[in-house]
Amino acid sequence: MVQISQITFITITILILIAGLSSSFVTKNNSEDYLLANRNISPFNIGLSSFASAHSGFMYTGFIGFSYFHGVYAFWYIISWLIGDAIVWMYIYKPLREISQKENSNTLNRFISVQNNKTEKTLLKSTSILSFIFLSVFAGVQILVASKVLNYLFPISTSVAVFITGATILAYCLSGGIRASIWTDSIQAVLMLIGLVVTVNLSLTESGGFQGAYQTLSDSFPQLLSWSNNQVLISVIIFFVSLIINGMGVVGQPHIMSRPMSINSSKNIKIAAIFYFSSYLFFSLLAMLAGILARIIFPDLSNIEAESALIKLSSQLCSPFLLGVIMTGMFSCAVSTADSQIISCSSNISEDLLNPENKKHSFTYNKLSTLFASAIAIFIALSSSQTVFDLTLITWATLASCIGPGVILKSLGKSVSGKEYLIMTIPAIALTLAWKYYFHLDDQFHEAAVGLPLALVIYYSMKKFKYQYSK
Repeated sequence: MVQISQITFITITILILIAGLSSSFVTKNNSEDYLLANRNISPFNIGLSSFASAHSGFMYTGFIGFSYFHGVYAFWYIISWLIGDAIVWMYIYKPLREISQKENSNTLNRFISVQNNKTEKTLLKSTSILSFIFLSVFAGVQILVASKVLNYLFPISTSVAVFITGATILAYCLSGGIRASIWTDSIQAVLMLIGLVVTVNLSLTESGGFQGAYQTLSDSFPQLLSWSNNQVLISVIIFFVSLIINGMGVVGQPHIMSRPMSINSSKNIKIAAIFYFSSYLFFSLLAMLAGILARIIFPDLSNIEAESALIKLSSQLCSPFLLGVIMTGMFSCAVSTADSQIISCSSNISEDLLNPENKKHSFTYNKLSTLFASAIAIFIALSSSQTVFDLTLITWATLASCIGPGVILKSLGKSVSGKEYLIMTIPAIALTLAWKYYFHLDDQFHEAAVGLPLALVIYYSMKKFKYQYSK
């Protein structure tokens, strides 16, 4: 029997899909329009789209799961990411927008690889391959998040849910490229915020309001009220600094950096930032609160189950209609990130690796590359066994280590050759992965905070050595 929540979910999802497909009526058959919407998106849409792409699926699942176990300590994640992100908005986005247009760079990799008005082919190919590998994993994670919603609402297997999610994302991507993604992001961002507001409000009522929730936490889960997570102050400060660098890791995320490249004017970046940071701060604080309240209502969830805490809260506390709205918000937010990542993956192939001379062929290659990238992401989603939190953080960190240094250096007017870039980034990626999977130190110092700085230290060391040698 079809339930009200299922009907609500299907209806809203179809409406969002129609909104995305409608972008095809204004889409022009060229690569710049497909990848950057002819650099003509309003600051309002850029702000909301950047928020939805950067913080959607992870906040709805991984961050709520983290808050479930660590309580108010999660607040330091919010503030440190905000600081790191703000540094990038202030110093990187404007030169990125202006230089990429001046050099006619439609992708982040091409932006990095144009050095002294010439394309460094080694640099272009290496950044494209690295970006494709790690961004495909990232997209697979988001498909996995969305499939959990379908899994819960409908009597279908995980595999079927993954394929349906992949098909939905593919429809967005093929209809209007980045424009379809940004248009639907704006709708999805509103749904995400509504869903969390409703769920947190009902969870607070269920927990006895703020006073009742605080009393329960004090009696049963006092560790969730510890701002230091029961660690010494110096450990908290070190971890906080590492998270600021992690926030700066946004410079290595092609699906997010394509947003400022698409804005209608670099002068409007400050306006977009207002929409972005207000949405991010409001949403992340609600997500933290949802995770803490879920611990009161469902005290014995495992790591994997905690990432579905919002689904559990909604199903127990909401009416069928509201449940459908919230589930649509969860599904949409993951889709909004995944479609942006898949478009970025496809551009790695069509624009950066193949780069056909005939622009008509270029647009066709974009579409074919999107199909290929979607297939890879679906395969990764089917094969994944780690939590969303862990997979999101490690893919974010590796992209920050291999793409971030190039964006920072280019935006600061520094030049780097293909060989120098490989010397910088290969050790950075290796250290990032080893930091988490071999040394297991990511709980003390975030892995993104070792790879990105290491690459920059290697770069400036090489330049200093060359200068001294030339003297």
